[in-house]
Amino acid sequence: MQSIKSILVKRFLLIFTILTILIISALIIGFREVAIKNAEDKALAIAGIIKAGLTAHMKNNIMDKRDYFLNEIQS
Repeated sequence: MQSIKSILVKRFLLIFTILTILIISALIIGFREVAIKNAEDKALAIAGIIKAGLTAHMKNNIMDKRDYFLNEIQS
């Protein structure tokens, strides 16, 4: 027969283990969401730069150099 102390220790250990797993899972999911949002923001910023560059080329009537511009920003 187990003592009350050992039963309580086992239960508290189980509860703390479950809570630790839940907290770590929540942190991992949170970091994942932040990373996805950061990647989306960078992609939108790059798209805006490309749009502005191509618009400037169109306004200045130098669209014949469009391929050069796209190759430069690609590398």
